Amino acid sequence: MIAWMLLAATDANACGGFACDNARPVMQAAERILFAVDQEKAEVEAHVQITYTGDSEDFAWIVPVTGEPEIFLSTDALFTSLYFPTNPNYTLTTVDLGDCAADNRLTMQEDTAAPVMAPSSPGGVTVLASEAVGPYSVTVIAADSSAALMDWLGTEGYDIPANFEPVLAPYVTSGQNFIALKLLPGNTSGDLAPLGMRYPGTQPSIPIQLTSIAAVPDTRLEVYVVGPNRAVPESYLHVVPNDMAYDYFGQTVVYDDIITRAADEAGGQAFATDWAGSTSLMRDVLYNDTMFDEAGLAAAPDAFAWMDVILGGGFLSQQGGGYYSYYTTFDVNLANVLRTVLPVPALLAVEGVTESMFWTNLRYYEASFEASAFDLEAATAAVDTGFVEPRRHANALFRNHNQMSRLTSSLDAAEMTVDPTFVFNADMEQIVDLNHPATLTYHCENGESREHAYRDIAFPDGTTVDLPSEDWFNDEGITEYEYLSDLAALSSAVIEKTGATGEPETWTDNRETLAGIADGLNADFAEMFLSGCGGCNGGPASASPLLIGLAAIVARRRRA
Repeated sequence: MIAWMLLAATDANACGGFACDNARPVMQAAERILFAVDQEKAEVEAHVQITYTGDSEDFAWIVPVTGEPEIFLSTDALFTSLYFPTNPNYTLTTVDLGDCAADNRLTMQEDTAAPVMAPSSPGGVTVLASEAVGPYSVTVIAADSSAALMDWLGTEGYDIPANFEPVLAPYVTSGQNFIALKLLPGNTSGDLAPLGMRYPGTQPSIPIQLTSIAAVPDTRLEVYVVGPNRAVPESYLHVVPNDMAYDYFGQTVVYDDIITRAADEAGGQAFATDWAGSTSLMRDVLYNDTMFDEAGLAAAPDAFAWMDVILGGGFLSQQGGGYYSYYTTFDVNLANVLRTVLPVPALLAVEGVTESMFWTNLRYYEASFEASAFDLEAATAAVDTGFVEPRRHANALFRNHNQMSRLTSSLDAAEMTVDPTFVFNADMEQIVDLNHPATLTYHCENGESREHAYRDIAFPDGTTVDLPSEDWFNDEGITEYEYLSDLAALSSAVIEKTGATGEPETWTDNRETLAGIADGLNADFAEMFLSGCGGCNGGPASASPLLIGLAAIVARRRRA
């Protein structure tokens, strides 16, 4: 079985996706990649978070790439640290106008491991390099044809589907080499760590066609691009999401849903910019000179003191506890190191002692392992190589480049016919805010309770729509999002074509249409609630004579 994951760079490809046999499919729900482009060196660096569920012996990863890339361990902390500071943030703030009688407020809010023996090479395939990188056995190969590559993969034990050759063929024809990745013996799927690679090129690209073999519907692509300017899609369209499609009240429709629908409105091949800004956001987040007690680790006199430094020297991802429990979460890179230098003794494992139990209570298990055999120097070096250095290196990316962009898309397998490519554009706005705030105002000028007062919601673009009272919605049995459903019928505000220079070329602009829908909603509200009742509020008492007319409006929204 082959597990494909992702990445690439036009003249410097690195790809991925999960493939599978028919018996035990391995589906891929999302891909996360970070590209860093050094234009002076004409060099692309790619970091990919490998996500896989299945038997460890079935895991494999195939990556087309230009030349013979430098391959190294990355760090899971790179992606966990990137996600939340760059994730779009939708908030709803409530405001009272007047003295509202009740207060039922809505609250939202480079590895030195031993070399691996090169596998045999059937005709048409040349093994260019083979090594161990962290938990992986890595082989770089060149193939004369996709058929020869398929034969080689089959000979080396990759259980591949018959329909795999057509998606390999374009990459073979274009002269790409391939990285073949497996887990080394003794490792499990829980040992998977992000992988990095560096290769010649200037333009990041994702050879998504490989991913199509086993992509789940609406596979999520989350791409970070670090370089001199804001990054934009070149081979795909760019969409600006319609914030009014977000459900600010009940979160039944959220950002990921909007991007999926917006991409579909653009024909299926489009990216949105979640955030763009300075790399200062991430500088020294992953590493600084005082983050880890490396000196204490090197000076530890024995295995117990050494482990104490690991537990208390800043190396842990998470630590907590209470009267009834204590837990410690180890970064996957650190856990991989500890499995090598301080494995759980077999007898303890049979008794159900977990790795976390063993590592956090080493003195308790002193009689069960040979502490005198623990190699302090080798263990300290392994922590530096497998845990500290990947973080140190990733942190340097944000110091060596000025700008970062986060782009997302959502693709079905049938839409994975063109590889997404990205370019830097210095002419477009360089900052894309991740905050999308809306304000809900209760109009209690006449002393009404908040439940009886009519309201309005102001969306991030300034569009304001009047809303009936909370009591009216409860009586009608509909939600605010259903009432506003016409505004959510379009998930894209703008669909545009972006490139390396100039402003985007607008293909579809829905903003005027959306403004007209908002005006229509406000006109309906004024007719049903305010006309003829002297500015009365939208509570049940004032609205009751008008419910028959308003029911027609609600019915229309429900049909939509």
